[in-house]
Amino acid sequence: MKKVILCFSILFLSLVALTGCKKKPKLYLLNWNEYLNGDLVKKFEEQFDCKVVQLASESNEDMYTVISNGQYPVDIAIPSDYMIQKLANEKLLNQLDFSKMSNYQSDMFDENLANLRASYFEGNESYAVPYFWGTIGIMYNDRTPGLEEVIQQNGWDVFFDETLVDKNQVKMGMYNNPRDAIAVAELYLGYSLNTTNSDELTNVQNLLVKQNQTFDVKYAADDLKKWVAGGLNLDFAIVYSGDFFDQLYILEEDGSDQYINMYVPDNTNLYFDAMVIPTTSKNTDLAYEFINFMLDTDNIVENVSYVGYCPCTKLAIEALQNDEYYADLLEKYPVFYPGNTKNGEVYRDLGDDIYRRLTEIYNAGRNA
Repeated sequence: MKKVILCFSILFLSLVALTGCKKKPKLYLLNWNEYLNGDLVKKFEEQFDCKVVQLASESNEDMYTVISNGQYPVDIAIPSDYMIQKLANEKLLNQLDFSKMSNYQSDMFDENLANLRASYFEGNESYAVPYFWGTIGIMYNDRTPGLEEVIQQNGWDVFFDETLVDKNQVKMGMYNNPRDAIAVAELYLGYSLNTTNSDELTNVQNLLVKQNQTFDVKYAADDLKKWVAGGLNLDFAIVYSGDFFDQLYILEEDGSDQYINMYVPDNTNLYFDAMVIPTTSKNTDLAYEFINFMLDTDNIVENVSYVGYCPCTKLAIEALQNDEYYADLLEKYPVFYPGNTKNGEVYRDLGDDIYRRLTEIYNAGRNA
C-alpha cells in the first residue's frame, strides 16, 4: 500500500513539475519604440497567462520588411496608414472579425478620425483598428534667441531658407526615413505629400541636396526629440506630435522648467496608426484579445499618459477632457488633438517604383 501511495505521489509531483514547466503562449508584437506602456504589457501578460515578445521598429518600411520576409510569426503590428494600405494590397494582412472583440463598436471612434478613415480606405476599414493619431510639426527649444518667432512666422521655411536662421549657430534635425524627410521639402515647395510628378520629385531632391550642403543637419529617429529637449544637440527638428508630448511629460516629471514647444503649420502630414493582424500570425486568438484589451477606455488613457499621442476613441478623449491635467494640456497645446489640423494630408501607398525613387532622393540629399 505504501508503495502504491509512493508511486502515486511521484506521478503527481511529476505532473506538477511538467505543468510548471509548460511554456506560456507568446504574442509577437511589432511596434514602434516607446509606443506602449510597459505596465499594460505586464497587465496583459498576467490576465492572459502569456508572454509578449516586442519587436521594435523605427519606420514603417522596417515593419514591412519584417512582415514580408516572414522571419518572425508577427501576431500584431501597429503600422501607419499608407503601410496598412500596402500590406493589405499585397495580401499580408488578415481581414478582422470584429465579433471577436467585445470592446469594439463601429461608432466608438472620434468623428474626425472616422471620416478620415472612411475616405482614406474608401469604406473598407476591415484590416485595422485605430491605435493613435497625430501630425508632424516643428519641435523647438524656445531658449534659442528669436527661434520661436521665426518658426511661427515661417513654418517649414526654416529648414531651407538660410536668411531665417544662422546656419553656423542653429542645428536642425530631420527624420532618417525617406517619407518624412521628403515630406518637409514637399510641404515647403507646396507639393502634395503624395506627388508622383517627375519634375516635382527632381525639385525635391535638389532642395534636400542644397539643405544638407548649407545647414548642419542631423538625421535620426527617436533621438530627435531627445536632442531638442536636451538643448545641446539640436535647436529644432521635425517630429511626430506624440514625441513632443512624450518629452514634455519627462520634463514635468523631472521638475524641469518647460523650455520646449511645438508648432504645426497649416499644411502638414496627418497620420493614424492602427493595430493589424499579419498573415504571419500563429496566435491569432491571442492577437484579438490584445486588440480588445487595448480598446478598453481605462487602458487607452493609461497608455496615453505614457506615450503622448492622442487617443482615437470618443470615450478616451472625453476622459482626458474631464481630467484637470489634460484639460489644461489641450487648451495650452491644441496640436495634441489632430482634429484641429486645418490642412493635413495623409500619406498614401505610392507603389514600389515611386518608393525606390523616394529612397534615391533621400540618399542623395543626406549624402550631399
